[in-house]
Amino acid sequence: MKRKTINNWKIVPTTGNTVSLIGEVDGQVIQTSPIAQAKPGEVRTQNTHYVLGEKMPGVWEIQLDMRRPSQSENLRKNGVL
Repeated sequence: MKRKTINNWKIVPTTGNTVSLIGEVDGQVIQTSPIAQAKPGEVRTQNTHYVLGEKMPGVWEIQLDMRRPSQSENLRKNGVL
């Protein structure tokens, strides 16, 4: 499994009641595939293990709470948010 650091990240709702990361990896802004597992400072998708750097400031966490409450709660419980 690839391991990458993602900076200036936020978590966004995606299709199929899933969530994914948007952020900078090696100077490029990317959107990941849906998050499969999460724990403090780390997120895994189907193919990649992301180490979380600086979180993007803003109201995106409130939007995530409103649009994906169960995933948001799970990410908080696992120490990601």
